[in-house]
Amino acid sequence: MRKAGYELLDQLGHGGFGLVYRGRPLNNTPYTPSQEVAIKFTNCSDIHLWTTLPNSPDQIPLEAAALVALESVTSVVDLLGYGQISLGNDDVFTLVMEKPAGCLSFASYLRRQAPLTESMAFFFLEQLVSIVMAIHRCGWVHGDLKPSNLLICDQDQLKAIDYGLAREVVNDQCIVPAAGGTLLWNIPPERINGVYDLVKSTVWSVGVIYYCMVFGKLPFPSLRKAKNSPLRWHHNISSGAKFMLQRLLDPEPNRRVAIQDLEQLIQTNAPPSGVLEIQRLLN
Repeated sequence: MRKAGYELLDQLGHGGFGLVYRGRPLNNTPYTPSQEVAIKFTNCSDIHLWTTLPNSPDQIPLEAAALVALESVTSVVDLLGYGQISLGNDDVFTLVMEKPAGCLSFASYLRRQAPLTESMAFFFLEQLVSIVMAIHRCGWVHGDLKPSNLLICDQDQLKAIDYGLAREVVNDQCIVPAAGGTLLWNIPPERINGVYDLVKSTVWSVGVIYYCMVFGKLPFPSLRKAKNSPLRWHHNISSGAKFMLQRLLDPEPNRRVAIQDLEQLIQTNAPPSGVLEIQRLLN
């Protein structure tokens, strides 16, 4: 990687197909050496979806195309560069991405802090919906929304990472086969039947994350339970929070709140003390 202008440091994480390392730009890059980056390596043989960008004949992974399409979304990590390299006998595609300083995995945050107060949970829910809608308006869906794919950064602002399962949306739908994703976090009950809509699945993911913020645990132990069991309230919460969870986690996808109505759902069910509590916590 030194030839590409980056020094590799420690490993940050890994997914189904890729490894992510912390990197540092060398002097021959346009970035300062102190500006660390995240570099993702994926074997080209493991990448099944390729596409081209407008005015370019080169094939790139769909993940790279998603990050290019979402470059205007501030809550999505910036793509700084990409390309194909050879490592030994393998052809590897690399993505060089922004690594925001001082950030923490939202999964780690929830393990320490959940259950959150309703106002704090709503503070993050608003951000989560804002991220989902910004991606949707660009014509994409994240595809793997869960706390470990969210970073909590300065002033408790969320950023979404890992677009390996991102897909383009056509006519507010994204029909995919039952493959990919993480059970319970982002796979709704209708996945049991095979093909499902990744847009409706994203709404389900928002509900699962919100439930975990409020109660500190997953809403269901299995997909079958998610389809056939009512939601459990482990402690008292407001009627507005219950209503939002019921609309987000409806096991019937056609009854589940539509993605176009997400913002209205949370605006009309906001806890009245939310703003004051968040201001107190941040000051």
